[in-house]
Amino acid sequence: MNIAIFTNAYKPIISGVVNCIDLMRSNLIKKGHDVVLFAPEFPEYEDSEEHIYRYPSLSLTNKVKFPLPITIFPIAEKIMTSKKIDIIHCHHPFVLGAEGAKWAAKLNVPLFFTFHTQYEQYAHYIPLPSNIVKTVSKTVVSSYAKKCSVIITPGTAIVEQLKGYGIEENVVYMPNSIDLDSFSQPEGKSVREKYSIGSDEKLLVYVGRMAQEKNIPFMIDAFKTIKSKIPSRLMIIGEGPELEAFKNYAAEKELADAIIFPGRVEYNQIPAYYGASNLFIMTSTTEVKPLALLEAMAAGLPIVAVAACGVSDTVINGENGFLTTEDRNEFSDTVIKVLADDALLAEMGRNSVKISKGYSADALTDRLIGLYESAIDKKHNIAYA
Repeated sequence: MNIAIFTNAYKPIISGVVNCIDLMRSNLIKKGHDVVLFAPEFPEYEDSEEHIYRYPSLSLTNKVKFPLPITIFPIAEKIMTSKKIDIIHCHHPFVLGAEGAKWAAKLNVPLFFTFHTQYEQYAHYIPLPSNIVKTVSKTVVSSYAKKCSVIITPGTAIVEQLKGYGIEENVVYMPNSIDLDSFSQPEGKSVREKYSIGSDEKLLVYVGRMAQEKNIPFMIDAFKTIKSKIPSRLMIIGEGPELEAFKNYAAEKELADAIIFPGRVEYNQIPAYYGASNLFIMTSTTEVKPLALLEAMAAGLPIVAVAACGVSDTVINGENGFLTTEDRNEFSDTVIKVLADDALLAEMGRNSVKISKGYSADALTDRLIGLYESAIDKKHNIAYA
């Protein structure tokens, strides 16, 4: 098949969505399919892979490094008209997602859309009243969904959310996938040595974007209690607009020496950070299917997380971790209970590895290809009936 992917976010941005798209793209290519990818141009970044095409873009703010593509790009016109595209797969409903939808209609090919993000949860980034932004987001998604042959949702809870949008047809649950081999039994000694983490200290880890919606102050507050009971340190990995604010907050709580902020870590180095850790924690309530959570499980980490969409359908409570309410005392007490019991840590870690096997990139890519083929057959049967 000839497949065109449209995304508003791609390398060098590091995020779960970018990593999912990159893994899907590489696995489709490995299985013999031709893939072209369209993304925004990023200042001073050059792609090392073939068939990635960059729309000109504008940087709207230095605080949020997320370029806005300009949808005037003659090269896209040339590529899309010269290749016999069979499928168009978009990862956002706006800007380049709209470009992909335009081409799907023009070429009369199936349009796929993966619903990665609860867009209304990001209303605080738009300088307008949040209720207006949320309403517009819902309208945009609902309108876009009507154009799609298949809507893929990585989280089961999002299926119900889409029903609330009036979207019930052509919705398929298919979780994000991971490269299991990359995260299997990672070494962590180098990371513990780099940050002088003692053998008697438990290391908690979180990986994600440093942004308001990730609920990091809650995590820091809970860790203050955890550290008072268990010799431990916390590593919060990632970059984003609130990184400095979170560092300052940790310092205000007198935790500057106990909480490590490595900032941006290249994706191929992330397994070693999991290998150095004893427990993965998550306090965000805005996820769809967090890739970092799946990766941590594949690396053999137990999980303690606030029960929320995208997490509750991934962590099996009491088996490979625990889910709590958004209550600081409950969360910290649960983490303390797990860290104090090495046998429980080990058992839950083994269970995480077992559960993670259901997210194999190889198997889920085969399933995606099957969805593509079915959509093409359906489109052709309707077209030529």
